[in-house]
Amino acid sequence: MALLNKKVFIKTRDDAARFVNLISKYDCNVDLTRGNITVDGKSLLGVFILCSDKHAISAEITIDKAQQAALLESIKYFLV
Repeated sequence: MALLNKKVFIKTRDDAARFVNLISKYDCNVDLTRGNITVDGKSLLGVFILCSDKHAISAEITIDKAQQAALLESIKYFLV
């Protein structure tokens, strides 16, 4: 398993739904953090809480190395 630390922008609720849909296709753990709030990146309600058009969100992703490139490709729209 590899640990990835990335910054993502999830600006709208539609973006949040798209992000959760994409990330849920992978066998991984995702923690999203903004300020002192951390949520499960596969939780639509949690990701809604962090949506912002002004602030990037820290994403900590634990994923098998074999799936890493595919996951990053699928969420490239959100990467900062």
